Amino acid sequence: MTVINLGNLKFTWKGDWAPTTVYNKDDIVKYGPSAFVCVDAHTSGSLFATNSVKFEVMAEGLESAGAWSSSTLYKKGQTITYGGAVYVALQENTNKNPDTEAADWLKFVDGQQFEGNYNAATAYQKGDIVSYGGYTYIAKGNTTGNAPTSTANWDIHTKGFQYQGDWNVGESYDPGDVVKYGGYLYINIQSSLGPLPSSATYFTLLIPGPKWAGTWNNSADYKKGDIVRYSARSYICILGHNSASYFPYNATYWELLNDGLKYIGAWNNSYTYQQGDVVEYALSSYVSISDANLNNTPTGGAPNWSLLSQGDSNAVIASQGDLLTRDATQAVRLPIGPSGSFLTSDGTDLKWGHLTPQNDYYVSTQGDDTNDGRTPTTSWKTLRHAADTTFSLGQVRINVQAGAFTEQCPIKVGRSVVLEGNGLGAVTISPNTTVDKGFGVGISDDGSTPNANSDVFQLNNGARLRNFVFRNFSTGSTIVSLDPGVGPDDTSVWITSQSPYVQNCTSFTPGGTGFKIDGGLHNGGYKSMVANDWTQINSDGVGVHVLNDGRTEIVSCFTYYCDIGYLAESGGKIRAIVGNNSYGEYGAVARGFSQIETPLTGTLELTDETINSVETLSSNVHVFTSFRDTVGNRVFVGHTAPTGTDVSSTYDVTASYPYVAKYNNAGSLDWQYTYQGAFGAIHSVVEAGQRYFAGGVYRDGATNKGFLLCISKAGEIQWQKTIGNTSEIVDIATDGDFIYAVGDHTTAGMSAIKLNVAGIEQWSRTFNYNDSTASNTIVPTSCTFAGKPTTSIDTYALAGDATALDNLYIAAYDSTANESTITRITKAGVFVTTYTYGNITVNSLKCDTGNGDGIYLLAGGSYSNSGTVNPLLFRLSVDGTVQWQKQLAVGAEVGAIKDVLPFGNDIYVSGYQNEGTNNNNTGLVARYTSSGTLTWVYKFDNGTNNIALNGIMLDGVNVIAAGNEQGNSVIVNVQRDADAGVGTVTSGSYAFTLTTQTETANTVVTKAINAIDQTSVTLGVADTTLTLNQSPSITRAITATRPGFAGIGTGVLFTIDGLTRSPKEGSVLQITGDTETYFVIGVNNFDDGAGTAGIQINPAIPSNKTPNDGTAVTFREAFSQVRMSGHDFLDIGTGGFADTNYPVIISSDYTQAPNQDKETLSENGGRVFYVTTDQSGNFRVGDYFKVEQATGRATLSSEEFDLAGLNELQLGSITAGKQGATINEFSTDGTFADNSDAAVPTEKAVKSYVDLEVSNAVAGANTIIAGASPTQTAVTASANTIDFEVQGTEQAELSTTSLQVKPGGTLSFEAASQYILVPKGTTAQRPGSAVAGQLRYNTDTQTFEGYNGTQWSGIGGGNPWITKAFADTGFASANNDRIFVNTSAGAVTINLPASPAVGDNVRFVDMKRNFETNNLIVGRNSSNIMGLAEDLTSNVDGSGFQLLYSGATDGWILLEV
Repeated sequence: MTVINLGNLKFTWKGDWAPTTVYNKDDIVKYGPSAFVCVDAHTSGSLFATNSVKFEVMAEGLESAGAWSSSTLYKKGQTITYGGAVYVALQENTNKNPDTEAADWLKFVDGQQFEGNYNAATAYQKGDIVSYGGYTYIAKGNTTGNAPTSTANWDIHTKGFQYQGDWNVGESYDPGDVVKYGGYLYINIQSSLGPLPSSATYFTLLIPGPKWAGTWNNSADYKKGDIVRYSARSYICILGHNSASYFPYNATYWELLNDGLKYIGAWNNSYTYQQGDVVEYALSSYVSISDANLNNTPTGGAPNWSLLSQGDSNAVIASQGDLLTRDATQAVRLPIGPSGSFLTSDGTDLKWGHLTPQNDYYVSTQGDDTNDGRTPTTSWKTLRHAADTTFSLGQVRINVQAGAFTEQCPIKVGRSVVLEGNGLGAVTISPNTTVDKGFGVGISDDGSTPNANSDVFQLNNGARLRNFVFRNFSTGSTIVSLDPGVGPDDTSVWITSQSPYVQNCTSFTPGGTGFKIDGGLHNGGYKSMVANDWTQINSDGVGVHVLNDGRTEIVSCFTYYCDIGYLAESGGKIRAIVGNNSYGEYGAVARGFSQIETPLTGTLELTDETINSVETLSSNVHVFTSFRDTVGNRVFVGHTAPTGTDVSSTYDVTASYPYVAKYNNAGSLDWQYTYQGAFGAIHSVVEAGQRYFAGGVYRDGATNKGFLLCISKAGEIQWQKTIGNTSEIVDIATDGDFIYAVGDHTTAGMSAIKLNVAGIEQWSRTFNYNDSTASNTIVPTSCTFAGKPTTSIDTYALAGDATALDNLYIAAYDSTANESTITRITKAGVFVTTYTYGNITVNSLKCDTGNGDGIYLLAGGSYSNSGTVNPLLFRLSVDGTVQWQKQLAVGAEVGAIKDVLPFGNDIYVSGYQNEGTNNNNTGLVARYTSSGTLTWVYKFDNGTNNIALNGIMLDGVNVIAAGNEQGNSVIVNVQRDADAGVGTVTSGSYAFTLTTQTETANTVVTKAINAIDQTSVTLGVADTTLTLNQSPSITRAITATRPGFAGIGTGVLFTIDGLTRSPKEGSVLQITGDTETYFVIGVNNFDDGAGTAGIQINPAIPSNKTPNDGTAVTFREAFSQVRMSGHDFLDIGTGGFADTNYPVIISSDYTQAPNQDKETLSENGGRVFYVTTDQSGNFRVGDYFKVEQATGRATLSSEEFDLAGLNELQLGSITAGKQGATINEFSTDGTFADNSDAAVPTEKAVKSYVDLEVSNAVAGANTIIAGASPTQTAVTASANTIDFEVQGTEQAELSTTSLQVKPGGTLSFEAASQYILVPKGTTAQRPGSAVAGQLRYNTDTQTFEGYNGTQWSGIGGGNPWITKAFADTGFASANNDRIFVNTSAGAVTINLPASPAVGDNVRFVDMKRNFETNNLIVGRNSSNIMGLAEDLTSNVDGSGFQLLYSGATDGWILLEV
């Protein structure tokens, strides 16, 4: 026995309660799910309930007792299921119904329970669900024998249907039961036995439909929808009835469904005829046109009979083959002619002619291949037999009767043989899949390929195929192709005079090809076929395939769901007119070029040039970034007046100005400007919309502010903006349409902002490290935009993340967390993720969008370890995964990569390294493969000068790096193989030396994920006031030169040597070592003797693919091509039938969305030329002209627009002398003699005119004269003045102190910036001897003022408004004062000006509307007011007035109140 001691208490556990047992106080028992303690000793009875007062509950519980039973004793706390519910016992009970005995049971969980079909003998409980008819019902309470239709006991649970077959009068039906009655379906709505389904009380019509009831019977019961045949006609019952007395022509019960004819035989006067009955009478045929037509002779005609076919008793056709014809007087018999003879006409009579060769043969489904095929009744069975038999017969026609044919493949059609189906779509051809024709069951003649996957028709010269439908052929099958004969040299199958022709055919060939012309099958002939009106429904297959110099012309040929609609390969050519490609993956594709062409070859010659290999920019300027624009111009940005001479140098907040230099694509300096008005620096520059966008920092008072500067390619300021709450713009990127800038936020870490090219903010975000200890210590270092892939084969999905397209990547470093991060956001500013990479530094982050090695990211910076700082380079996939990492080291020195240039398979980097402990920095330039293999690394040195190369670019075969040298800048240009160095050094000790580096691949860069905190904000932009200085004191010097090759500029113009003839415009150019295909779009200056020519190509050759001098090139003119006119594209890109989901209305419903880029595809030298329209109404002429008809927008993307032969060009929106002038000439007249509004001068004509005018100018005695008297204009310069003379009269004079306009002249200022700048200064800075008419802006009073000869006074509205109150009583006003007067605290006195001049004025306004309570007193100050020597008092609330001085007599007068 277990004893439990609880302090001074003791309980004894007795187990389950049992009857007739002695229990003592504190005994504990279990009864049911609960525990009880005995409080009074006793001997238990038979039931616990009788002793319950002897116990107290110690712990209650629940215990499942299964389904309820009336014979079970339940204990308190036990649970049972009853119906669909669960109940718990409240006390011990037996045979207490849980649903009704609330004192014994408590519903614990409500529920339902499905009991199957209703059974009247079953006792159902509340919540039970049964099916009854087509419905399900739920019991509302306990019930037995009450049908579910009893609403007192049941509720409908669900309404449904249950089909019971044909209606039976002896069968009971319940709601939901569906029966068939006649041709209709009815549903029961009320239980019934006996009523017809037409009874609306018990049934509702569900589906009306017909039912064939056979020939009409006069003793049948017909129901609505029954169809019967009565004589030659069909009728449908429209009202149920018994037919004993209602014939089908009774319109009350029947409706005519179908007219027809029924042949009865010879006419019989005792037979009752109905409409449509046909009889023979007197060798003619008649049709009854009335019902119940009895004993009416057919020759009597209407209204009972109509002649159907005329006969003649004098011309009885007696023998098989007899013909009935007519001589001059009557019908006569023409007996059948000899076998093989032809029926001819002599112009009067028909007769049998002489025997001629058979030209027509016949095939029908009822034929037999043992027949002669000469007549329809002796037709052949298969097309294969017909084609084999007629193969060598020449010009014959095989007439194929309507029907479906299963054929052995292939079917070879001989020269000039025509196969013609009997009607459009009437003949269907399918493969033999069940019969062994000697090659295996369903196997084609090659013995291995199933007929369903074989070639079907192989055509020869002049063969024709018309009116066929092809079904059940599939993958690998080709419906029509050339006959290969016994090999390519089999001349019997060559196309020599007439192309095979396919017309009015349709093929359903999933995975197969409809029309294939393989020129490689024939070594001669035309290699061609033609077709029209051919529909190809070849899901995931090919519609028209032409290859190996094959040719085809097709008209009205349509493809649906094809993987490729039209495909030309290996020199194949397709000419298509009025065709269509619908759905599928690709519309028209052209690939490759002819393999049998002898192409033109040559070598590419780069332009030899002496390269400025080292160039210095002096007079204190540091360059941060270098950039090459789309046409090859080189842009360098930075600042003047650096604070130091090494990499630690920054801009001077009291002396530095932003700096930009632009070199053209020939390497010559176009301009170098500073942007002044505030001190600052530019850190980064990009190009968008033919303009440059630069970002950096400028000093506003004692505060650094980030700013963006938009300049033209001429350096002129377009706009300039400060970025709110940003102390510096570190880097910028572009997607071509918008600008993205990242910077250092003043309080919230780093900021990113998107602007359009007009400088309008689109969105802004801030990013902060999500560790509270690292607040506002994260600083961006670089950014890059993942734009559209460069090539069609590169995708972001292949690069690791399809969603990376149009993402902005921001590199940053947090100095508290000692962590570098790269944050991704979409172009809409939506945060994607942040990757962390440990304690490294990223100085430059770039994205290669696919130039040869896919799409990837490249980062350059440094890794610091125990005082050593190594240059670090690593490659990332677009999902941030580290693909490789490299470090460079020279002992324990300091270095870093400052810029990276990923370009396909090559990578170029620039930076710096220390030469030795405490020694100077040297420039670092290196080249890697895109897989991380070091190609070369050089140092760039100049004695003891510190050099750091901050930017790198590639122009053709030249690598150009720029950066800092001491307090100045240096630009170095070396060839990409680097072996030529910097050439001849003319100044300094410059050396470009191959270095020995320790290269490591230690893992110091490790990716992790850390969701950075980001906030959507509005940073705000505001205009700045930088001004352009076009003459900064910065000098440049060429300090080294080398022989080399000029840059490639735009990469489209090249010279070719070694030519035997001129290249052809439109031909394909292949460059050895380059897999890209280029097209020749221009040829000029071909020199037959020298074998040279200049060519223009498209697309441009990117710098990373610039070939070396002397690289072999090949011109191919026989390229694959598809030419389409009047063509239509419909939802190309949506895939095969299964993918497309058949044409949908809402584009989002497509499994695959339409893709205009897949409408045409030119690959590997192939060309697609097209004039097309697609499902969006986009009309396109090739890749160059597009009209979006839905919007009316037209786009011309051609680089050249030739107007030769154009008589007039209306430039409606261009002012040329007058609005909408008609330009009908591009003039080359360099004299401008015509002075016409109808001609536009060429560039050369303008230059000629300017050169002529300059040369004609007289430059004597410091005078320039333009024009001739009397309209002569002259400008004369002397020591201190410049005089401007027009028509012999001096009009203006510019001196060292002023610009004077002579009497009679007018001074006018006009500027694009839309303002006039006037002198400004304080009151103390007014001119000492003022002259009437002088105008200036007073910075003390913040007003414009003018001198009237006596005094200075405000203009343009007066002096700024001021406020005066009770404390200011006695204030002396001045001319042009405007005063708010506040008399709330008491009356106020304002004195008028002393010694006023005529015209002086002062204005007063009651500021608090209180003049009535506390007056305004205007002191006259010795002058009259309104002619009286009295002060003026104003006591009108809210009043305002102006006093104007008129002179001594009247003094101050009221001008306005």
